[in-house]
Amino acid sequence: MQDSSQPNDMLDESIDTSTTSTEQAVDERVEQAMQNISSLSDDSPETDADIDEAPEAEVETLPDDAAPVEDDTEAAAEKKPLSVASDAARGAQESLMAGIAAFKSVREASQMHSSARETLRSMKESLEDHTLILQHRIEVEQNYPQIVAEQNAELQEAQKALLDANERAQTAEADRAELESKLTIMKNRHEDELRPYRNVAESTKGRADDMARALADAKRAVKSAESNLTEKTRQRDQRIAAANRASDTAQERVRKLQSELDSMQNSEKDSPEAVTRVQNELVSAQAHRDAAAADVPVITEEMRVAVETAQTALFDRRQALTQAEHNAEAAKKEANEHRAEYDKLLKKAQEEERALSEQIRLRVTATEQARKDASEAQTRIDDAQDVLDDAEEIHATPQETIALREQVSREQADYDRQLDAVEELAENERELRRGTLKQRLILIAGIVLVIAIVVAIIVAIVLSRN
Repeated sequence: MQDSSQPNDMLDESIDTSTTSTEQAVDERVEQAMQNISSLSDDSPETDADIDEAPEAEVETLPDDAAPVEDDTEAAAEKKPLSVASDAARGAQESLMAGIAAFKSVREASQMHSSARETLRSMKESLEDHTLILQHRIEVEQNYPQIVAEQNAELQEAQKALLDANERAQTAEADRAELESKLTIMKNRHEDELRPYRNVAESTKGRADDMARALADAKRAVKSAESNLTEKTRQRDQRIAAANRASDTAQERVRKLQSELDSMQNSEKDSPEAVTRVQNELVSAQAHRDAAAADVPVITEEMRVAVETAQTALFDRRQALTQAEHNAEAAKKEANEHRAEYDKLLKKAQEEERALSEQIRLRVTATEQARKDASEAQTRIDDAQDVLDDAEEIHATPQETIALREQVSREQADYDRQLDAVEELAENERELRRGTLKQRLILIAGIVLVIAIVVAIIVAIVLSRN
């Protein structure tokens, strides 16, 4: 059997030596142009036959003796240009038709070559696939004892690994379930153990908060008592000063009235009525003086009592504040001690729970890893079994290997024949392109000329309308 790389190289060489893509593109463009202008030759009112027949018909209508020799000479002279024009038209038509035929031939040859190449590619793919299968079957048959031994050993090892992984997964899963049960019991036990400490901590915290509020109230009471003492002291000073001023004022009026009365009594000018009036005013002023003088000790005593009362209230409030500060400090200290004790016990319980939770996490990880190992072991088992089944099937069916070898030989021969056919078609296409190059170039030139004429006509029509 030939090497599969050889057909591939020969196919690439045949494809590379085919006609160039540029020339094919030109052929397609020309064929398109031919289809677009084909109606021009079909709709032409005057064919080559008409051109050839027109002069001949005119000559045949003349009798033999209708004109002298000079007339025959002139008719011959007139017929010669027409004959030349007819020949030229006929030659042009033949050239165009030859060019069209050349393009069609080249296109048909190219299509045949392309179809043959596609068939060759399909045959190559089928040959390569069957060759790989045949090589695999031959290799398996040659190494059958070794493959069976290796895969059986792999099966045993993988089955052992699968069993070990399943056991590890079951053990880890059972440990995880047991540890989770222990964790639940531990949390419940910790909750029962910590509840009294938490309650004490919360209650002492409540008392500390109450003492703090009582301390705040005591501070406000002290501030209020201080303000009240300040106000009473201010009132005392103001009222005593006012009483003294009132007594002094009354005494000064009595002195003035007494001086005025003495003056009036020593004077003969004043009437008795005036003296009596001053005497009455003096008596009234003396009574007012005595009353004002009597108010001074009364007011002084009254304000002294009020100030002493305010001082006593302030002292009591300060004593209460001192006691409140002591109570608040003691309650705060007690609350902090109980809270610290509870936090210490809680931290210890949480550490125990975290340690157990970490063990559970490790068991979960071990379970996942064991299941992953089991999956990998099962994959190894499946792969080894597939290889064994394939080897057993190949070893048990040597006739299929023989039939496949014959099929590959037939396909190789068919491929070689198709390759020769492709090379022959490629060579025919190249020869056809070289042989029809002139006709195709003439056709291209004719098409270009027709296009130029059409463009000129269109330009002339546009210019005439303008």
